[in-house]
Amino acid sequence: MPSGTQRKRIRKSPSDRRAAIVDTAAATALTEGLECVTLCRVGERLDVRPGLISHCFPVVEQLVAEAFGTAAGGELDALLPPDRAERPPTERLARFFALATGPAFDDLSRLRICPAPQSLSPGAARTGRPAGGRVARTPGGADR
Repeated sequence: MPSGTQRKRIRKSPSDRRAAIVDTAAATALTEGLECVTLCRVGERLDVRPGLISHCFPVVEQLVAEAFGTAAGGELDALLPPDRAERPPTERLARFFALATGPAFDDLSRLRICPAPQSLSPGAARTGRPAGGRVARTPGGADR
C-alpha cells in the first residue's frame, strides 16, 4: 500500500489543457524570461509530465511563440482600451505612457529585452558575452 495519498486527476478538454499550458508558459516568460519556457518547466508548474506538454506542442518554439503572443496580447488589451476612439489623442497618449511605465508592465518590459537563447553562446549567461566571443560595449563604455 502506498504511503502517500494520490491526488485525484482531472481530465481537461484538449482546448482547456492547451489554454492552461499557454497561460502557464506566458506567466513563466513574464516572471523568468522567454529562455525559461521549457517543456519541463511548464510541466512542473502545471504538475503534469513534460510529455503532456510535448503532446500539445511538439516543438518548444511553438509554445514560446504562443506564450509571447498571449503576454503581448494581454499588454495591448490593457494599454489600448476599446473606447480609445472616443478619447482625444493627447489623453490616450498620456494614459498609454502612464500605464506602460508603471510597475504593472515591468515584467512585460523584461520580456521584450530578453535576448533569444540561440543568440548566446553556451557560457553567455555566466560571462555576458554574445555568441562569437566578442565583448559588447555598453552605453557607459564598460565591457560586458
